Amino acid sequence: FMQPPAGLTEEETVEKALRAAAWDEVEPGWTFGGGSYAFQDIPTRFIVRLDAGEWQIAASWQLDADGAEETMTLSPLTVTETGSSTAGEIDPEPDVVMEMNDIEFGGLDTTIPTGPTLFEVRNVGEQPRQMVLFRTDRPLTSEDYANWFASMASATPPAAPFTMIWVGYAALTSPGYSTWIELDLEPGTYTATSWVIDPETGAPALLLGMVQSFEVD
Repeated sequence: FMQPPAGLTEEETVEKALRAAAWDEVEPGWTFGGGSYAFQDIPTRFIVRLDAGEWQIAASWQLDADGAEETMTLSPLTVTETGSSTAGEIDPEPDVVMEMNDIEFGGLDTTIPTGPTLFEVRNVGEQPRQMVLFRTDRPLTSEDYANWFASMASATPPAAPFTMIWVGYAALTSPGYSTWIELDLEPGTYTATSWVIDPETGAPALLLGMVQSFEVD
């Protein structure tokens, strides 16, 4: 869910929304209300709370084929005040609050029980961020990713020094917004990452520290 800044043509809006979704490049003036992502035939359930106003439902998809490009469509959504509650009064009660704070995650310094778990992925920082969750073969750090990216620049890139299996995703979320997503996790090690390009350094957030592993048991 996105709110683009005023003054953009429809073509410019779609182009910049796609760059945010596909390339993690976020321009000033946009508001992101969260969301999620699903693979074909694998349902995903999530909840967002949007402020009253004009929003765009940004839906992108990519065919499972070599060389396939990601495609983006925008559908307008008007959110109105109901007058029955205020922000926070009807928010779902999460099992785990995962905080995104610009260059680090919070709330993951504990073991999480197996089974269906409702995560609130909450942006408490100053920049838009997303969360990509992997199951990994060991705990990972920003340094692990930096070393891996550096090795891929060699003439004969080695195999990845760790394994990652995609588990879940909370879409771009602006400060003050959250995505609630239910994940049914098996025992193991999981690693939360954020790949949004930092506007000041030009580096993805995970290379600035936004990598956090935790255990499910």
